[in-house]
This record gives sequence, structure tokens and C-alpha cells, in this order.
Amino acid sequence: LVYTALTMSITTGNAFDGALLMVAFGLGTLPNLLAMGLFADLMRRYAQRPLVRRLAGLLVAGFGVYTLIAVARLI
Repeated sequence: LVYTALTMSITTGNAFDGALLMVAFGLGTLPNLLAMGLFADLMRRYAQRPLVRRLAGLLVAGFGVYTLIAVARLI
């Protein structure tokens, strides 16, 4: 996404318009980046609970079994 914005800023024709486009891009992505940072902090606290860790392990193991069964059907 950043490289697309950089490419667009290069094609504007002058440095001011390119810089303005990059500032707009930065301001547009800032709220989402801040929200993801807060969400990651909440998830880190939540993921430290033993029950959540066990359920996550069971979920990963379940996906593994599902994948093995799906591959076995293809053979």
C-alpha cells in the first residue's frame, strides 16, 4: 500500500503535490494503525490466559487434522 502511494506521489509532477499526497496518505492510515496497536495490546493481555492458550492450541491442532484429512482425500 505504501509503495502504491509512493508511486502515485512520483507521478504528480512536482514535489509539493507529491508531499501533499504522502501527508494525506499518512493521515488517512494513522487512525487504523493506532487502532491496530490498541487491539494488539488488548489481544496480548487476553492471549496470556491459560484457557485461551489451550483453546488456541486445540484450534491449531484441529486445523492440522482437517488439513491431513483433506490431503488424504486427494491421494
